[in-house]
Amino acid sequence: NDDSNIWNKIPKIIHQTSKSRCLTKPFNKSTTKWSNWHRDGWSYYFHDDDAMQRMFEMNYEVFPLLKDVHENCLISGTAKADLWRYLLLWHYGGIYSDLDTTPNNLSPDTFSSFATEESELEAFFIIEAWHFLSQYFFAIAPKHPLMHHTILATLHNLLTVNDTVAWDASRITGPKAL
Repeated sequence: NDDSNIWNKIPKIIHQTSKSRCLTKPFNKSTTKWSNWHRDGWSYYFHDDDAMQRMFEMNYEVFPLLKDVHENCLISGTAKADLWRYLLLWHYGGIYSDLDTTPNNLSPDTFSSFATEESELEAFFIIEAWHFLSQYFFAIAPKHPLMHHTILATLHNLLTVNDTVAWDASRITGPKAL
């Protein structure tokens, strides 16, 4: 396996998360729509808080400050979810979609073209207002340098924030950090 090219393919994996596996009907409909993509060769993973915790407990030698930040600086559920999302996509790659984002007009075929051996696409983002990259929906190859940089920047932001109570998660860990 050639690690120099490990990050140049977006895998056919869909990730979603929620605090628990107990979902309201609208969110359950969303997860069902995404999970139905398995018929077209996509894997679907639903991550709850326990799965999130396991992700943080993995050993990441490239992020030596992660354990300290996780244990001492992640007092906000939003910040924890943001950092977890970056770690997940850095580690596994694939598509991340918030629960309230459904593939209404999208089909597996839409994304299958960039999840192939021939594809040169390494990442896909929706551009939000003020030209920020979306966090609610994006696709990226594992070990991609953008996720690596975003994790390092987020860790730095969390370690250097002056006020751990009245801070703006969108700036520290959210879209503005990405």
